Amino acid sequence: MVPKSSFVAGFVPILLIVVVILIAAIGGVLVFSSKGQSSQGSDKLFSREENGGSQSSFNTDTSALPSDLILPFKIDDISFDSAILNPFGIIRFDRDSGQGHPGIDFPLKVGSQVVAVADGEIIEISKVSEREGDEKLIVLIKNTGEKVGWVFVFEHILVDKGLSVGQKIQAGDAVGVHVQEQRTSHYGLTYVFNEKGFDRDSQCWPDLLVEADRASLNEFWETYRKSDYANSTWKSLKEDGSYSMLALLDKEKYPDGIQLCYPKDTDARVPLN
Repeated sequence: MVPKSSFVAGFVPILLIVVVILIAAIGGVLVFSSKGQSSQGSDKLFSREENGGSQSSFNTDTSALPSDLILPFKIDDISFDSAILNPFGIIRFDRDSGQGHPGIDFPLKVGSQVVAVADGEIIEISKVSEREGDEKLIVLIKNTGEKVGWVFVFEHILVDKGLSVGQKIQAGDAVGVHVQEQRTSHYGLTYVFNEKGFDRDSQCWPDLLVEADRASLNEFWETYRKSDYANSTWKSLKEDGSYSMLALLDKEKYPDGIQLCYPKDTDARVPLN
């Protein structure tokens, strides 16, 4: 019979080995779990950054920036009877937080035709709201990879019934009509990726127009921005307890006067009180 003291002495080293193995195994599981949670957390954070348009390790292919776009409407169809023009890049109210206004809102006459700015493929047709003529059309106009590329967004228009997702269109093709009173149509150029579910790096697209259209828009803008109407409406627009665009009329901060496009995240708000 083995003495009890000998049995205990022999069992202790074995027990210690088992404990060490268990600790190592548990540690490995915790490390693996921690990495998995960290990875998931990074993915979620990256997605929020993507959706908000902030910069990270993701690189937009700016070498493929589209050029020679055409105006999506006729200059003569711009009307300020019922709405105000909203420039690119500014924060006017809480809904603009993240990257500022990612496009330009133009007030058009009811019935104004909207056309494609470039050749491309329709990748989305959706409703913005249940109001008639409040729809969105997104056209991929510069494909830089599978489900990645530059798109042009037409928003708050009545999309032509004959159009469908996957359809190829050409520059100048009719894509919709502006039908809403008291509302602008939104036009924006941005870069999409991750199954076209995220966007980033919105651009001031008037700089990318063909020469004739760029000159036509600039001529209109020079007249508009110096008008009493433009200055009075930009001075009086209010939302979320602030004058939405009043800061842009500060001659010391913005000596060049009101513009079509501003740097992203330009905060144009001035508190009412």
